[in-house]
Amino acid sequence: MAQSKRRTRRKKAEPLDPTRLIGERVAKIRKARGMTQDDLAEAMQAVGIGWERIVIAKLETGRRSFVKVDELLALCLVLDIAPVDLLVPTDLTDQPYQVAPRADAEAGNVREWIRGEDLLLSASTHRPGEPFTQPASALDAIRWMPTDRADRVARRYFERKDHQ
Repeated sequence: MAQSKRRTRRKKAEPLDPTRLIGERVAKIRKARGMTQDDLAEAMQAVGIGWERIVIAKLETGRRSFVKVDELLALCLVLDIAPVDLLVPTDLTDQPYQVAPRADAEAGNVREWIRGEDLLLSASTHRPGEPFTQPASALDAIRWMPTDRADRVARRYFERKDHQ
């Protein structure tokens, strides 16, 4: 009797929520640095961000739904970490990452986009391999960039197009 093969559908992974991810990363890095939540609050206050321990606790447990840009930069400063490493850790490259409420892309692509090394490519709302903002051409998307960066981004974009 032949066994029938059932097709199993992979459930699409939920996109990573940036604020929740930042909170998880802050907790991990803070602990690795041997800091308490009170220590981190004091360090944030020392650089001009008026956080108390409760704000850090809420961020780390996902009960704070936002991080302002100045707070993000201050966290990176006091934790001695690059912003890109707090926003998109290197070990999450294939996971979907929420860049806006209705737009996500692969985390590795988001990391390169934040670094200014690639165009942001959609994982769900556009054709794969195409930039989010469909310019007249890829060259229009990079025209404003410094020449050396524009060259790197164009090379990546066109290499990807050649392999599709």
